[in-house]
Parts: sequence; structure tokens; C-alpha cells
Amino acid sequence: MDFESGDVTVIRLKGNWGMLTLCNVYNDCNHDNTVGLLRTFQRKLKETDQGHRHEQMHTIWLGDFNRHHPHWDNLEDNRLFMPTMLTKAEKLISAVADTGLDLALPPKTPTHKHNVSKQ
Repeated sequence: MDFESGDVTVIRLKGNWGMLTLCNVYNDCNHDNTVGLLRTFQRKLKETDQGHRHEQMHTIWLGDFNRHHPHWDNLEDNRLFMPTMLTKAEKLISAVADTGLDLALPPKTPTHKHNVSKQ
């Protein structure tokens, strides 16, 4: 599927269970443009899919969002939780909530292990 940014690749899979839209995301550390584009894309997708049953339409955003928040990071790593970082994470959380998506991983689930430090 077409997306306004090269930082997101979107594919759509269709089966007898319904339709799955996968958005593989790279979100730049320095701006929130991708998050805004995802929000707009999801809203348009919902409008396009209105003729389908809700339980048959599935969407997953995955990838590298470059955002840190106490909900999903180690609380002891407080360098990640400076006010500017939290504000950026809140924009992502707001976009997820506004589009009706849910976080799939339980809180405190590690998503990356550093090769050297093993943290």
C-alpha cells in the first residue's frame, strides 16, 4: 500500500479470517512526522474499510518508534525519561489511543537487548 513517507512500509494481507494491515515503522528520533502520518493513514483506512465487519479488520504498527516511556522501559534507566522524551512518547501514545489501537505487549516487556551491555 502507498504511504506518504519512506519511513513506513505498509502491506495488507487478506484471508478467510479478514484483512490484516501491517505498518512497519521507523520513527526518527528528532521529530514526530511519522506518528502524525500514521494517525492520518489509520483514519483514512478506517473510512475506506467501513463496509467491512469491524472484527475482520486488523492493524498492527510495529518497528522502531524511538520513543521511551516508563510504561514500557526499565524504570531504573531514568536518563530515558527526561521531559522532552516523555512528551514525544505521549504523542505516540495519543496517536495509538486516537486510532483505537492497543499496546500488544505487557508493560516492562523488553523489545531490544543491547549487544554489548546486554541491557
